[in-house]
Amino acid sequence: MGTLRATEKTLAKTGVAYAKEYCDEIRDMVERGLARKLTTDVIKDYQGPVHYIHHHEILRPHSKYTPIRIVFNSSASYMGHVLNDYYTKGPDMLSDLFGILLRFRQSPVAIVGDISKMYNSVLLSEVDEMTHKFLWRDMNTTREPDHYCLQTVTFGDRPSGVIAMTVLYKTAEMFKDKYPETTAMIINNSSVDDILHSCESAEEALERRKRPKRSLKEEDSR
Repeated sequence: MGTLRATEKTLAKTGVAYAKEYCDEIRDMVERGLARKLTTDVIKDYQGPVHYIHHHEILRPHSKYTPIRIVFNSSASYMGHVLNDYYTKGPDMLSDLFGILLRFRQSPVAIVGDISKMYNSVLLSEVDEMTHKFLWRDMNTTREPDHYCLQTVTFGDRPSGVIAMTVLYKTAEMFKDKYPETTAMIINNSSVDDILHSCESAEEALERRKRPKRSLKEEDSR
């Protein structure tokens, strides 16, 4: 509650436009399935571990599309516990960047790809949802806040990068019999959410460009 009040005060001082943008961002998270509002019955009936993480604003006044960004802090303490203290970072899942760059320069036609909102494409389990709860009340400080929980992997979690990369590789491997070259391209030539690849011709590049999107969409990895 203390952090929520501090965030509300900061937003109020920053201006109506930023406060509205923050509200819209929370609303958009719910509409896109990244978070959900918890009912009283759900809160009452759930018997597992519970942890709250706080959120705050990052102002980006020079950004046309995202002038404000919401950040969830999994390293903050709640009742003496820090969520990230319960996680290990996990193994290094990144392909060697030097090798990626060498292969990228191997052929004359380049392809560059980006996986949009990669972390937000991986769903959390119920236990992980309930240890990612947060408070919000649409800047209406006269009422008690609503309780929400995150439903997808958040950037602030210590193992989030490893989780996202594991999901990407596992999804690619599911289609190695159908798209062996695409599977190899994703596993060998991707660095987190970026893919760098090169081809011998423009025709090959156009076809290769379609396959990762096609294969990753065929199986919902969320």
